[in-house]
Amino acid sequence: MKAAINEAALYMQQAFRQADQSSKQIQADYRQRAAAEAKEREQRQAQQQAQRQAELARVQHEKRLQTPECKFWWQQYEQNPSVRTARKKREACD
Repeated sequence: MKAAINEAALYMQQAFRQADQSSKQIQADYRQRAAAEAKEREQRQAQQQAQRQAELARVQHEKRLQTPECKFWWQQYEQNPSVRTARKKREACD
C-alpha cells in the first residue's frame, strides 16, 4: 500500500512538472508571438508615416511649382539660362 502511495506521489510530481513545463512553453510562445506582432505593427506604422510624409512633400512641391515666384523664375531661366536664374528657379521651386 505504501509503495502504491509513493508511486502515485511520484506520478503526480511528474505530472505537475510536465504541466509546469508546458505552461512555461506556452507563455514563452505567447510572448514571442506578441513581440512579433508588435514589431510588425511598428513596421506598418513606420511605413504609413513615411508614405504620409512623402505625399505631404509631393503636395508641397506641387504647390511651390504653382507660385508666381516659381513661375517667374522658371520663365526667366527658360528665356535666359544662367547660373543666377538656375539658382533663383531652384530656390523658388524646389
